[in-house]
Amino acid sequence: MEYPDRGGLTVKPNHDPKLYQTLLENLSDGVIVIGSDGHVQIANSAFCQMFEFDPEEVGGSLFGELFIMFEGFDEFVEIILKAVTDRHSGERQVTSVRIREEPRLLSVTTSYLSTTHPEEAEQTAVVAVISDITEIQELRETELRMAK
Repeated sequence: MEYPDRGGLTVKPNHDPKLYQTLLENLSDGVIVIGSDGHVQIANSAFCQMFEFDPEEVGGSLFGELFIMFEGFDEFVEIILKAVTDRHSGERQVTSVRIREEPRLLSVTTSYLSTTHPEEAEQTAVVAVISDITEIQELRETELRMAK
């Protein structure tokens, strides 16, 4: 028997937790989960590769400290920290950063995760999905130039 979740996701009871890990690791977008205390709970491979982080060093670290040495990441960090502190959900913003000396355009979608069980209230977190949309934007701009 299957049980529908709030968002229409169908979840089977007694499912294998490795399924979620496999799902996260196979996404091309970066995914990071940050607890209400600001510590990274989950970061997938795409996130670590995008920013050249060692996956072993990301988990458990403070999110803000990960980017302290990066110049020009203030807006990116602010987007995510605002979601953590303000508990906003479902916001999508686009920001510019420089990765490996190249300008990149990142789409950052944040969602606030909470539990319906009061005894688990401290387990709230924010998930951020980060997509590099640089090539898409460049294609759009080229298309617009060609259309003129």
